[in-house]
Order: sequence, then C-alpha cells, then structure tokens
Amino acid sequence: MKILEVHIYGYGKWEDKKWRFTDNSDLILFIGDNEAGKSTLMSFVCSVLFGFPKKGENQYIPIMTDKYGGSVTLWTEDHGTVTIRRVKGRKVKGDVTVFFPNGREGGEEALSMLLNGVDIHTFQGIFHFDLDGLNGLGNLSPEDMNQFLYDTGVGGAQQLTELEKRLSGEMETLFKPRGKKTEMNQLSKRLEEKNKEIKGWENRIAQFDEIKKEIAEKESQHIQWKDKQKEVTEQIHQVEKQELIVPLVREWKENHLWLSERDLITVFPENGLQRLEVLEEKLRDKRASLKDEELKHQLLEQELSRINPISEEWKGEVEQKLRQYDIYENSRLDWKHYYVDKEECKRKMSKLENQWKQFEDLHFSQIPFHSFMINRFQELRDLIHTYKHREQRVMEDLEKVQREVHNNKDSQGRVKEALLPQDDFERIKAGVATDSNHEVKTKQAILGERLANLKAQNIDRLKSTKQQQLIFSICIILFLGLAVIGLILSNYFLGGISTFIGAFFIFLFVQKWNGKKRQERDFAEKISALEKQLEDLFRVGNSTSDQERERLKQIVAMEEEKYDELQTLVRDYQRLIQRQEQFEQEIEKVKNDIQQLENEINEWAYENQLPLNLEINVYEALLKSISEWKNTEEDYLTLKSKVTLIEMEQKELEDELNMIINRLGLKNLEKVAPIQILSQFINKEREKEKRHNSLLEQLELRKEVMLRLESEVFTVEEDLKDLLDNASVKNSEEFRRKGADYLQQKTKLEEKQRCWIQMQTIFSNEAELKLLIDDLEEGYSPPTKKTELVHELQEVEGHLEKSIEQLTKLKQEVDVLEQDGTYEELLLTFSQWKEELQTLAKRWAVYSVSKLIIRQVKSVYEKERQPAVIKRAEQLFHHLTEGSYTRLYAPLGEQRFILERQDGERFEPSQLSRGTCELLYLALRFSLASLNEGKVNFPIFMDETLVNMDKNRRANVITLLKDLSKSRQIIVFTCHQHIVDEYNWDKIYLNREYIG
Repeated sequence: MKILEVHIYGYGKWEDKKWRFTDNSDLILFIGDNEAGKSTLMSFVCSVLFGFPKKGENQYIPIMTDKYGGSVTLWTEDHGTVTIRRVKGRKVKGDVTVFFPNGREGGEEALSMLLNGVDIHTFQGIFHFDLDGLNGLGNLSPEDMNQFLYDTGVGGAQQLTELEKRLSGEMETLFKPRGKKTEMNQLSKRLEEKNKEIKGWENRIAQFDEIKKEIAEKESQHIQWKDKQKEVTEQIHQVEKQELIVPLVREWKENHLWLSERDLITVFPENGLQRLEVLEEKLRDKRASLKDEELKHQLLEQELSRINPISEEWKGEVEQKLRQYDIYENSRLDWKHYYVDKEECKRKMSKLENQWKQFEDLHFSQIPFHSFMINRFQELRDLIHTYKHREQRVMEDLEKVQREVHNNKDSQGRVKEALLPQDDFERIKAGVATDSNHEVKTKQAILGERLANLKAQNIDRLKSTKQQQLIFSICIILFLGLAVIGLILSNYFLGGISTFIGAFFIFLFVQKWNGKKRQERDFAEKISALEKQLEDLFRVGNSTSDQERERLKQIVAMEEEKYDELQTLVRDYQRLIQRQEQFEQEIEKVKNDIQQLENEINEWAYENQLPLNLEINVYEALLKSISEWKNTEEDYLTLKSKVTLIEMEQKELEDELNMIINRLGLKNLEKVAPIQILSQFINKEREKEKRHNSLLEQLELRKEVMLRLESEVFTVEEDLKDLLDNASVKNSEEFRRKGADYLQQKTKLEEKQRCWIQMQTIFSNEAELKLLIDDLEEGYSPPTKKTELVHELQEVEGHLEKSIEQLTKLKQEVDVLEQDGTYEELLLTFSQWKEELQTLAKRWAVYSVSKLIIRQVKSVYEKERQPAVIKRAEQLFHHLTEGSYTRLYAPLGEQRFILERQDGERFEPSQLSRGTCELLYLALRFSLASLNEGKVNFPIFMDETLVNMDKNRRANVITLLKDLSKSRQIIVFTCHQHIVDEYNWDKIYLNREYIG
C-alpha cells in the first residue's frame, strides 16, 4: 500500500491543501518548523482511515472554513488506485466514501475490507512511531520500562497489559485481604456493627413489661406531688397579696386622718391659680406693649418733621428733562452707530481706490458716473463680444476646411502611390491585345531587377551600419575608460565630462540600433512584397493566355478608375482652397472691425477720465468698483449729516440741564455729567417722598395699635376682677393662699381614693378588705408565714422534678421499643448491605476470571508469535548497534527482555543508555511491522524519532529505512535541518504542494 495523494478540505490549520507523491516515492521526508502542521497532517491521515476523533479529544476543527475532512488516495495491490474521502456527517466519525478504479463506491464496510480489519489501535501500535513514545522512556522506572518494551515487542500486548492493570486496580478497589478503605472491607465492617445492634435490641425487648409497671407507679406519685405543689403555691400567693396591701392601708389611713382634722373648701374656680398667673402676665404684656407703641409714635412724628420735599413744579420740570434724556441716550446710541457706519463707508471707499492705485491718474471723485456712460460701454462691449464670437466661428470653419485640404492631399498621395508608373501602364494598355506571355515575362524582368536593386541596397546599408556600430562602440569604451581613470585620479571634471560624452554616445547608439531595426523591418517587408508579386507572375505565366489578357484588362480598368478618382480629388482640392481664402478674408475683416471698436472704447474711456487700452473685463470690473464707490459715497454723506444733527441736539440739551442745576443750587462737578447730577437729585427726592408717605402710614398704624391695646388692657382687668369675686377674696395674695389649700385638699382626696381602688384590685371582697385593715391595726406580720411556705414548696418541687426525670427516662425507653420500624429497619438495612456485598463479590470474581483469561492469552501469544518478533528485532538491533549487542531474548515465563553484549555481559533495558534503549524500541517496532506484511502493507509514519541519536547510529537507522522502503512506503516528519541534510530522499516542505 502506498499513499499517492493527500487532499485536506479543512482540518486544523490546513485548508484546501494538497500533496501529491510519485509512484517511486517510497521514502518521503516532510520538513516543517514547530506548529507548521506536521502532527496535524499525520492525524488527518489517521482520521480519514479510521474516523475523526471523539468529543473531548483534539478534533482539529478548522477556523476559517466550514469544510471538515478531506481525502487520501492509495495504491493497493488488490484494487489499484483507491481514493478514501471522509467529511463531516451525522456521526462523530464522519461520513466515509471509498472510490474504486472501476467506478464502484463503498462505505465503512468497504474501507474495513480494504484495510483487512486493521483498527486504529493496531495502526498506532505498529505503524506509527512518534516522539512521545521515545520521550516516555526517560520517565519510566526500570520495571515499567522493561514492561513497556516487552509490550512493544509483542505487538498488541500493550492493550492487554493495560487492561490487566485496570482489572487489578478494580479488584484492589473492591477488596484487599488486609485493607480497611476498600469498598468490600468497609461494607463487611458495617455488617458486623449492625449485627451487634440487632442482638442488643433483642435483649431490650424482654424488659418491656417491667418498665410499663414502674411507669404507672411513678405517674401516681407524680400526681400527688402536683396537687401538693398547687396547694402550697395558693397559700404563698395569698400571703404575697397581704404583703402588697400593707403600705396601701397605711397610706389610706394617713390621708383619712389629715382630711378629718381640717375644714373642707367647697367653692374655688377651676384652675384658678393658673388662670390668675395667665391674666396677670397678659396684663403686664399689654401694658408694656402699649407703652412701646406710644414711644414709637413719638419717634415717627419727629422723623416726619425733618423731611422737607421740593415742590411739584420743580419736580415735574426735572422729570421732563430726564425723559428727554432717555431720548438723548437713544440718539447717542444712534450717533455711535452712524459714526461707525460712516467710518466703515470711508474705509470701504479707500479700499476700492486702493484696488486701482496702479492707475495714478484715476480719481473716483472726478469720474462723471451716469447712465449714458454705462449704456455706451455696454453697447460697445456687446458689439465686441459679437465680433469675437463671429471670429471664433469663422476660425472653426477655416480649421475644418484646412483639415479637409490635408485629408484631400493624403488621399491624392494614396491614389498616386496606388497608380502604376506611367510607362508600365502604357505598356500594359498597349499590350492588352498582344501576346500575354511576352508581357508577363517583361513584368517579371522588371520586378526581378527591382528586387535585385533592393537587396543590393540592403547589403550596403548593413555594411554601413556595422561600421557605425564599431565606431560608436570604440567611442563608448574610450570615454567610459577615461571616466574611470578620472575618478581613480580624483579628477572629477575629466570623469564627469567623459561620463556625459560616453552616455551621449550610448544614447546615439541605442537610437541607431532602433533605426536599424526599423529599416531592416521595412526592407524585409518590401522584399517580401516583391517576392510575392514575382510568385504571382510565375503562377500567372503558367495560366492560359485568355485569362491573362482578361486580367490585364481589369488592371487597365482599375487604373483608369483610380485616375478618375485622382481628378475628382484635384477638383475638390481647388474648391477647398477657394473656401479657405474666403474664410481668411472674412477673419481679416472681423479683426479690423474689432480694432475699430477697441478704438471707440479708448475714446469712451478718455471722455470719462478712465485709463486707456484696457481689456473689456477690466473695464467691467472698474465700472463695478466705481458704481460701488459712488453708492458708498452717498451713504457716507447721509451718515455725516445725521451725526452732525445729533451732536447739535445733544449740545442744546446739555445747556438746558446745566441751567436747571444752577437754579437748584446743586454742585456742578467737572467729571460728572449734568444728567447724572439731576438723576441723583431726583432719585433722592423720590426717596424722600417715599419715606414721607411711609411715615404717615406707620403713624396711622401705630394709632390703631394703641387703641386696640387700650381695649385689651381693659378686658384683662375685668377678667381678673371676676376671678377674685368667684373665689370670695379681695386681692391676689388671698387668692393664692386659698388656691394652695384647695390644691392640697384635692391631692389628699385623690390619694385616698387611689389607695382604696388599689386595695380593691388586690382584694375584691370589701368585707375581707375591711377585716384585713382591722388586723393590720393589731400588728399583723405575714413575712414569717411566707418563709415557711416557700421552704415547703421547694421540698415539693424537688420531689416533683425527681419523679418527672424518672418518668421521662422510662417513657423514652418504652417509646424506643414501641417505635414502629426501628428494629425492622435494622433488619432491612442488614439484608440490603448483605446483598450489596454479594454483588461486589461477584464483580470481584468477574475481574479475577478476566485477569486469568488475559494471562492465558498472553501466554499463548508468547509461545506462538513472540519468538519470531524477538528474533527479527534481535537482527535489526544487532545491525543498528553495529554488532555491539548479539542477543535479545525473553526468559521463559517472565515478562521482560534480556540483552547480551558481544563480550557476553547481559543487561535489562533499564540498564541501557537512553539512546540505546530508543534503538531497541525502533528495532521492536520495525520487527512487528515487517511481520505484519501478510495483512496490509501499511506505510510507516515516523515523527521526530531520530533527534536523540548520534550521527553514526542515525546513519545506521537511515540505511535500515532505505532497505525497508523497498517493501513498504516510509514517511518521516522532522523540523531539524541536520536530519534534512543527511536524508537523500524525496523532500516535501509543508508550504509546497509537490515533492521538492
């Protein structure tokens, strides 16, 4: 089997990538840097043959395309060239299609048949060597390394060994003879503990009846102690009530004795003392307020007498001037705007004049700008534009006629070139009726003579050209040599001149060369045309005489038509020349008219004091500027008159304001404007008037307040008199003393009533309450009795707590025994755990039997196949180590290898160096691959398996690979240049599609 082509639609970093190999590509080296895609390519081949990786593994999903998968083309001995295509499908493995040479297609079954049942594990275990397998050797213990190489040697036993290890692990997880943490050990321990609990329950069930009798006796005793506790508690409660009522009885008797010793006050105003204090306080406040208002009234009258406002006449006159000043302010603002606009007009006029300052005699103010002047200019301008348009139109017609004359001349030249020479035409015309063969021969002689002359001219030209080329070459070499000598001698002038002249000769040489090429091409075309005409004449010479005579007649007719055409062109030429002369005369006339109009424009400019000999567009721009200047001048004069008028009005108003200031006797300050002095004066007068009116309003308000306060004082005095009369006293002091006695009497009555109500709350029976009051008068003392009762209650509660504790303990035992399901749950749990232990024991037995079967399979394999694998590996290892090791064998019944050196000393693989151990790994893999040729001769894939070897052993491996490649295809992947240099194979760089 050989791989002929790999085409990746999309897999990892590869997208639409194709590699093709020749039929002789038995040993192929893939070269690429790290992350160049070597492992991706190898994984792709494996995925196409055996299915895409599962979820959770590296599936190499492409990023930039939706396509996933590709195809691999193989050559097989049984079927020829077969293409296997696998793309993304509903299954994780993808959809596979096998294309056979005869057009038949197949799926997974056809692919399995094609691979002869080899699965992915066999493929990776035998035909795929990678760096991971080599790197893993350094991390293994001696026992694990020996086991690894042993599994490698038996080919497929690695999976059996791994399965055997997993089975041993599962068995140890379930059970260990002396273990404590395994599942079966822990379950056995729990079953023993549960069995002990069940036996304890069986013993406790026998004591159930005795506990029930003891509970009945304890409950009877508990009821008796409960009744005794209730009785003592009631007695203590009664004694506590008596203790509470003793202070109340004493307080009630004290209040009763105080009231019986004094006369009771029956009549006194409600809240009399508070009302008296309120009325007296209110009377004092009202009198103080009245006195304060009288003082404020006097102060307002004094301030009012000091205010003396001006007369209404003067006030009106000043306010009128102030109103005029508002108009004055507006006019001042207008004056500012007018003044700014006036200056802007002046600046604009100056700017317009500066635009035309190149004309010194031009003065805008002296130009008579009017409508007649503008109309005259527009009339002359329109006439000039009309004549210029006419001139342009005639010029276009003249150019058109000139083009027609030129075309006519070209046509005449073409017709003349097409005409035969006059002598030839006369001979043909004269010989139409004569012998045709004689005419053909004559023409052949003429053409032959012309061809010979032309070839002779070409030879002379070539000789002259060669001489010129020789001369130019000598000159170029001479001057360039001089330039180099000048540069060496630091004579830059000589070097520069020589370089320039040499470059000039090179330029002439190139021009001559191009001219020579063109001349050669022209001579070749002419010679070819003459030779073709001679061939035609020779061909015609062999034709019949009648046909030749008819052809000559046609030539004569065609020549006569050409002559007629030439005469027509000559007549047209003469007519076009006449039209050309007419247009030239008309242009001259138009130019004279335009010159006359320009003279009139100059006369118009002279009359209006404008510069002479200017363009029409310049005059238009000048008139536009003059018009704008004149309009601006009008605006300037208008604004100037407005500014002057406003200034006069402002002066008149200021004089009037100064006169009023003098009449009012106000100070006229130099830095203060008159209007500001009057404004300040009138504002002060307005404030005086406002203050005068405010004082009058406040005087009226104070008068009203004083009247109101006098009325309120009278009302309070009457209320105070009525209060004293109601208490039957004459003054406030008597009222206060009587009020104090009344309040004390009232307090005693309230306290007596409060004590009585509280005593009734404690003892609701009034007779019992009165009896208790009488007993207290005899010296009754309840604390002694309470102490005795409390001591008795404590003894009763102690017995009660003890009985409750005993009852609780007995009832808990009964509850535990009577709980439904407790004992049954123990039995059920014990049964379930027992079944679980039996299930685990069955699993352990299955693992044990499976392990025994695997050992028997490996034993059979070792006896039947291992000797051949080890024998072939021994030969290969002997070759790779250059005879250093002579034997490789596995001791009978032991899963390990022994290597014997040529000196007879024996080693286990773990005792070898890493490089030698890797050679043993390769020898075992090559041995397995060579012994599997009977099934499918798969290619061998090697990924970076030679990087850790020295040069000599690497050369031995390369030699071995060349021998193996005679029977199977070998594909090697590497990123190391020294390995690339040592390989003399087909090399593929991963950035190319074909073999390098």
